[in-house]
Amino acid sequence: MTGSEWITNDQLAEITGLKYSTLYTYRRRNTLPEPDTYIGRTPVWNRKTIEEWNHNRKQSEIEVVTENKDT
Repeated sequence: MTGSEWITNDQLAEITGLKYSTLYTYRRRNTLPEPDTYIGRTPVWNRKTIEEWNHNRKQSEIEVVTENKDT
């Protein structure tokens, strides 16, 4: 794997558009996938892991909005 395939916390916030504090909360609540590995003490994720998670997260939000409109 090349270094560009690893996502750090800062890149995670940039890719997802979420605030760092939101990502921290997601990690504490086990909503965010576990890091794929650590570089030193820094958690990192494989880009594919984050892209899949972010896609599924957005789909879930769309389904909730759609369900709320039906009620």
